[in-house]
Parts: sequence; structure tokens; C-alpha cells
Amino acid sequence: MLDYDDLLLYWREVARVPAIATQMRAEFDHILVDEYQDSNRLQADILLALTPDGAGLTVVGDDAQSIYGFRAATVRNILDFPGQFSPAAMVIALEHNYRSTQPILDAANAVMARASEGFAKTLTSSKPSAELPYLITVEDETAQAVFIAGQVLEQREAGIELRHQAVLLRVAHHSARLEIELARRNIPFVKYGGLKFIEAAHVKDLLAILRWAENPRDTIAGFRTLRHRACCLVRLDRGTALALDPPV
Repeated sequence: MLDYDDLLLYWREVARVPAIATQMRAEFDHILVDEYQDSNRLQADILLALTPDGAGLTVVGDDAQSIYGFRAATVRNILDFPGQFSPAAMVIALEHNYRSTQPILDAANAVMARASEGFAKTLTSSKPSAELPYLITVEDETAQAVFIAGQVLEQREAGIELRHQAVLLRVAHHSARLEIELARRNIPFVKYGGLKFIEAAHVKDLLAILRWAENPRDTIAGFRTLRHRACCLVRLDRGTALALDPPV
């Protein structure tokens, strides 16, 4: 019985056994790794054990996008990769960007040029634009949501329909404050990736309690509230609880 960490630990240990390591390597003609800048030291050890000479090994990543240090990822894996083999691994820069406009990439290039270490690259785009990116400073997340909602309305007044506007976020829950502000201003929106804030189970539970308190005849809200109240049989004499019907 192994969890994910155990699988990695045991894989590394078994790869250190010469006979088993040789058998493992024979199973692969090529090994391709994506997002290598977000791998951890343990994963790098496994990779080097499988391909100690680097034959058939290709890793893809961007040293300027290493953001998962809180998960033990280390950018050193990709920075040190070429020099771990003899001869050194070939480095190929993928510099043409198919998503952004050139002014945005110019800003990114300027930021990357100030890095004290990394792979040199200059990003280019086939999407020209006369509009420069803006750097906006706000006091907090609420002020950020207010600013974005205001910009959405300004762009609509300038002739850009709402369906032609988008707000990009790193993870789904970062949109919570913005969703509240958009709803407050009656700005319709569609969320792609994750549930809307008001669709989360704990938010629905709270709204059900408030609806039932406001209108005792609201049977749907009452039923949802009572399910949580009656989900456990509590034995106070022994301090234990038995789950009968866990809420959904």
C-alpha cells in the first residue's frame, strides 16, 4: 500500500539497484518530461537514474515560470540539467509565442533580462498590437475586483461586447471576489474551469439557511438545511458521533 510520495521514494531506491535499473532503462526508447521547472529533487533523481547518460532524454520547461517552490519544486533541476551529462545536453530555445501580442512579450523580455541566472531567450509574436500592457497597483483584492469590473464596463461602453472580454486567473478560486463584484453590478459572465463562487456547496448551504429564515415556507431551502442538521446521530454521553447521511 503506497501513496504518491512512497511511489517516488521506492522508485528512486529500486533504480539504485544496478540489475533492476538496467531492466527499467530497457523499457524506454525515449523519455519526455514536460514542465521540468516544476519538478522536485526526488523526481530529478529518478530521471537521472533511468537515463544516466542522457540518451533518449528530452525535458521541456521554462526557468522563468518556476512557481511551485511551496510544493518542493526547484528551478535548479532545469538550470543544472545541461551540465549533468557529458557531452552537455543541447539547449533549444522555443522563442515564438502563439498566444500573446508583441508589446506583452516585450514587457516579459525586459523582466527576464534582469534575472541573474537563466537561459537567454527573446520571445517574439506574430500578433502585432498598438496597445501597451498596463501595470496596475491596488490596495487589496477587493479593490482589484472593483477596478476590473469598472474596466469591463468601460470596454463595453467603448464598443467591446462582454462576450469578447475575458479575465484570466491562475487558479479558479482567485475569482471569488471578482464574481461577487460582477454579480453586484449585474454584469453577466461565464466561468470556465471550476465552479462559480455561488455554486460552491458551503455557499449554497449558507444561502439555504438565510432563505429558510426569511421564508419558512421555502421547503427546498429547509430540506437542505435539515439535511446538515440531521446528518449525524450524536451520543453526548460518550462524546461520539455516527454519520448517518453525509451531506452532499
